Amino acid sequence: MINEFKDIDSLSPTDFEIFIRDLFVASGWTDAVITEVGKEFKYGDGGVDIFAYKGKRKFAIEVKQRNLKATVDVKALNQLVTGARLANVTNKILVTNSYFTSEVKVRALRLGVELIDRDELQNLWVVKHSEIGRDIKPRKYQQNVI
Repeated sequence: MINEFKDIDSLSPTDFEIFIRDLFVASGWTDAVITEVGKEFKYGDGGVDIFAYKGKRKFAIEVKQRNLKATVDVKALNQLVTGARLANVTNKILVTNSYFTSEVKVRALRLGVELIDRDELQNLWVVKHSEIGRDIKPRKYQQNVI
């Protein structure tokens, strides 16, 4: 059980994935399932750790637990993009208990990947809400333009 947010840093990789899945569920996501190594793909999890739904949209979520001094680089982003594509999922989220390199931030923006770094993760843990995946309904005057 996590009593203080910093406790996530001492979780095992498996427990960290469970923590993230449970956090998404507590934040209103549904059908969150941790991928099983070797089940869908011969080796590994295919670059996606969790599949979850927000409303009717399916998301591929890759989780990277790091030492605070180690940033998440483009390799993790590439894993997620490839894994999501192979699973035919267009919505992607990369989550870490650390931070992302500037290159990841730039590429994620271009690739449509949502990023949740340590600060956003702590906010999600506290408020149990994220703008990611929310449905946006156009106003009447916007519907004509759309």
